[in-house]
Amino acid sequence: MIVIYVIYRNLFCFFFEICIYFFLVCVYEKKKQDFILLAVNNIRDVLGEQSVSESDLTKFRQSLIHRVS
Repeated sequence: MIVIYVIYRNLFCFFFEICIYFFLVCVYEKKKQDFILLAVNNIRDVLGEQSVSESDLTKFRQSLIHRVS
């Protein structure tokens, strides 16, 4: 009976750790996207809407995603 308890306890701990890991990965991915969006918006605010083309912003966004990943 004690052996079964220990096995279930270890499985629960393992499952809990996996859940925490996936939660942290999700939070990291969300914050990474927020950071990229903020950086792109700041570039537009500082340089003006007309000074930066949409294709340049797309290239910059892809470059940031590649560097952060």
